[in-house]
Amino acid sequence: MSNKEASKKTGKRKSNLTLAIIDGNDKKANDLSKAALESGLSINQLLKACYEGAEAIEDLYSKGKAEKAELMPSLEAFVAAIEPFKTKLKDAVKPGSVILGAMESDGEWAATAYTLPLLEAFDHEVHLVASFLPQGYIEEIRKYDPDVICLTCVRISAKHFIKEVIDGLKKAPVYVGKGNSLYETSTIIGCGTYLAKKEAITIGCHKYAAGFMQLVQSVNEVMDTKTKLN
Repeated sequence: MSNKEASKKTGKRKSNLTLAIIDGNDKKANDLSKAALESGLSINQLLKACYEGAEAIEDLYSKGKAEKAELMPSLEAFVAAIEPFKTKLKDAVKPGSVILGAMESDGEWAATAYTLPLLEAFDHEVHLVASFLPQGYIEEIRKYDPDVICLTCVRISAKHFIKEVIDGLKKAPVYVGKGNSLYETSTIIGCGTYLAKKEAITIGCHKYAAGFMQLVQSVNEVMDTKTKLN
């Protein structure tokens, strides 16, 4: 299925900007975003349209109705749509420190290709961690003290590895006054092809994202909540 076929499949009720992202048309997404800003559309409304485009294409992919190759054009269209209002994002999205964990080689590639550029587009400080030992993640998390920890799972075997990392974080103490364990000081988001929401919660993830672009939305929502609480 092509990106254009995917955009048609999602239905006509989606906004033109959302459909341009699903379609993978970066120029059209950029032009529509500029026009929307000029017409007075709010940043939050623009973000919603971008999120809906990412969610739609990734949901089609997870159901086997879209190919992996279709995700990259949609990602590029997402980034293009953000560009016109990027300087105004600070009013809608609060940046934070993010550990982007890749559980295996496929996860490292996908995290780097899809999620990293989007997180950076929202001005998050991102640290990519690709280790084959749970202790490697724990050491990096202790070092950077992140707001959010993203653990990706694109192979079925990685679920056990994610659980080992989370179990290790629950036992790892933090500095005095910050909490009882590293697990309690950060928000952990589970994401990936072979990790369902129910499994993610069972493993111990605090939140869940079905796809790599949806992971960015989850990070933004976590930072919004943290900012309001503080």
